[in-house]
Amino acid sequence: MLNPFSLTTRTKYIPSQAYAPSFASVGGKIVPQGFISADKGLKNVDIFSMINLISSDIASCNFQNAGIYEDLLKQPSNLINGYSFWQSSIIQLLLTGNSYLLIHSKNGLTQWLEQVPTSCVTIQLADDNSSVSYEISFGDKRGTVLADNSEMIHVKLMPTGEISNDDLFVGVSPLQSLTDSIAVADNANRLTLSTIANAINPSAVISVPDAQLTAEAKDAIRDKFVQANSGSNAGKVMVVDQSASVSTIQINSDVAKFLNSIDWGADRVAEAFGVPSSYLNRDKADAQSNSQQIMAFYASSLNRYINPLISELSFKLHLPDLKLNVRDSTDVDGSETISMIAKLNSGNNPVFTPSQAQTILVRKGLINQDDITSNEEQSN
Repeated sequence: MLNPFSLTTRTKYIPSQAYAPSFASVGGKIVPQGFISADKGLKNVDIFSMINLISSDIASCNFQNAGIYEDLLKQPSNLINGYSFWQSSIIQLLLTGNSYLLIHSKNGLTQWLEQVPTSCVTIQLADDNSSVSYEISFGDKRGTVLADNSEMIHVKLMPTGEISNDDLFVGVSPLQSLTDSIAVADNANRLTLSTIANAINPSAVISVPDAQLTAEAKDAIRDKFVQANSGSNAGKVMVVDQSASVSTIQINSDVAKFLNSIDWGADRVAEAFGVPSSYLNRDKADAQSNSQQIMAFYASSLNRYINPLISELSFKLHLPDLKLNVRDSTDVDGSETISMIAKLNSGNNPVFTPSQAQTILVRKGLINQDDITSNEEQSN
């Protein structure tokens, strides 16, 4: 790593998240305004489900054409398993638009990767745009270090470059498009809770006709009524004399209409992340007949998050043919593979011979080679 005090070129500092209309200094750090924090975002059930879905599926995929780094990409860290490492990296990418993986090398070869929190990173861009480096504020004895561009895998989503050239070096989270929607949802939730509370409480009214009751008398009647109809008496027949009548308050029908009117969260979140909304609403998915088309669309949607990761890994690790097999996560039960083979072998000119089809199914783990061998021996 570089010594942060040995720079001779003037540099400018870029926050480690994307541009927003204004910045503010919070705890000595520059952060964008109007951005949904990870803590707040993950408390929204639809955002949590979407981020968990995408990160889990991408972490389930296998790298291909990794060359000398095949083992490294399977197990990038010495501290956590490979699946958790990549899931955490993708979660960071989805929440902030950026994911930072510090490269630890020995003799010119990458040995392991370390995920660095976005809040710990400040990007330094040379005044003439000739170089970029990353200032990392570690919370341990390493203190603050400066990593060269070649030492940092920086995955970013949609770096716009629109406001200034600096925006080429930071990404934008899909959550940013939901800032206003989440604010509306928060206000709607507060209003809903308030509406329900005011609609339900009090749940019963005791009317005493033609009587002017003091506050003490009202308290005495209420307390006696509660005592007579709670505890061991709860659920028993209620008895009142002719001097009083009891009625219950029903929830206004407008409350139910209001609750239905704000049930748009899943669709908006799915739209922001570019994923079919049926993946967040399984009832809707079960009612649709084109499930294979939806699955294909979802697999295609994952590419917008896979491609930035693969491109950056290829660039920094010098792996030009690196790929991530998305079928590993989207075709879990092998139905897509079986459907593809059946479609390609339909008609008068089948693409695969029976032996080739069997090989594909065995490789995917959908059938057992021992069963095929046993059947062949029995037929002979």
